Amino acid sequence: MAKLLIGSEGVSVNQNIGINGTSLHVAMIQRNRVIVAALLSHPDLNPNQLSLDDNTPLSWAAIKCDEWMAERLLRCRLHWRISCPSDKR
Repeated sequence: MAKLLIGSEGVSVNQNIGINGTSLHVAMIQRNRVIVAALLSHPDLNPNQLSLDDNTPLSWAAIKCDEWMAERLLRCRLHWRISCPSDKR
């Protein structure tokens, strides 16, 4: 079901869907490995999309201390931008 929704025309995998961020953020927070894997395979996924509280999906993996999620995110070979509090860009 998730793959059908993710692949539907007009669906943006990078759209913030609430305070928690994108679908990837929500899947990370809920530790839903099936949805995370499906989203990571989407060609338009922006791994650096910030949630409304300025967290990336990788930030959430670190906050949740979830090695599986962090490893999947880093292995998907997307272009990551890892920011630090002092990052002024």
